[in-house]
Amino acid sequence: MAIYGKLISFGQTYGLDGKPLDDKLEQRIFVYDVVGSAENVDGGSIEEVLSRLGANVVIATEKNGDIINAMGPAGEVKSYSPRWGSSIETISKNASNNLFKGSIMVVRHPKSGTINTLVWEDGTIRVNEILGEANANHRFAKNDPVNTLLTTPLSNKDFVIKEVDFCINPRGVGLENDNRRDIRLVKNARNASGVELIDLDLNLLDSSKNQIGNRCRFESGL
Repeated sequence: MAIYGKLISFGQTYGLDGKPLDDKLEQRIFVYDVVGSAENVDGGSIEEVLSRLGANVVIATEKNGDIINAMGPAGEVKSYSPRWGSSIETISKNASNNLFKGSIMVVRHPKSGTINTLVWEDGTIRVNEILGEANANHRFAKNDPVNTLLTTPLSNKDFVIKEVDFCINPRGVGLENDNRRDIRLVKNARNASGVELIDLDLNLLDSSKNQIGNRCRFESGL
């Protein structure tokens, strides 16, 4: 087995113990190892290759041969929370319900070594909640969602390459602030240069009049 990258998940409502998170922890960020087979594979897109390798963030632990005892993370898991009362939000101007939720995968192609950044289009992958439900109900069938947690979205092409803006609100969730900082993950970021801190006062439009400057300002005109 080999580690091919990380799955970063925003907006999960359950912790690693399978229990609901306290409201104060709703901005907890979970980072999981993406683990797959180390077998050599033919070429193809990163989604196709990882799907063939059975890459996932969870694994079944076996007891007494082939009797499955439990499901758990396939590799290391880390979690973080925003510091100093700040919050991570979307570019939406709705201050009352604006927490950033979603899942982003940063992985390397096992053949070419190219780094790929993929965004899941369907909200947050509920890793902790699904694991908790599976272990509580002893559901470990091969077709169970927990066993296809990552490979199913990959095979269904739900991961896409697109730009993502994280709006850092120093005042905290639910409080309108015209000084939100815009941290932008560019399309398919391949190294640290793919993460941009947008100038707070940058008001810049493209040829179609779309804001490509700071997209996080509540202030009129930005």
